[in-house]
Amino acid sequence: MYPVEAPNMNKISKIGFRSKFLGKNAVPLENGIIPKISPTEVDEIKVGKKFFYKVKALSPRRDIQLELLTGFLSTVPLNNSATAFRKNYSYLNFLEPHRGNFYFLRLDIRSFFHSISIDHIKDSLISYF
Repeated sequence: MYPVEAPNMNKISKIGFRSKFLGKNAVPLENGIIPKISPTEVDEIKVGKKFFYKVKALSPRRDIQLELLTGFLSTVPLNNSATAFRKNYSYLNFLEPHRGNFYFLRLDIRSFFHSISIDHIKDSLISYF
């Protein structure tokens, strides 16, 4: 994956990012690194054979997560091929471009979110900083 220039968005510094998006809710850094989330701060939800995770409402990281989502990640454009987990979309929306075709392939990558490395995230977001 190659990073692309962020459209209509000024690059921001680490300090600017922490003050703008994390503000007073910032988690204290340990040697310049945000500490890992404790398992006690996360709820695990099982639906069928799949597991989903969310930061607990009382965790100080919950406010940070919401601020990142609404203040930063919601401004990052999604690739048109990214179709899963989009708000207000269903399988019908994803299949619409393929209507009239005869063969379909549906992929469900096992442990997809667990397979994303911190380096992959850094490479994907580098153009914003």
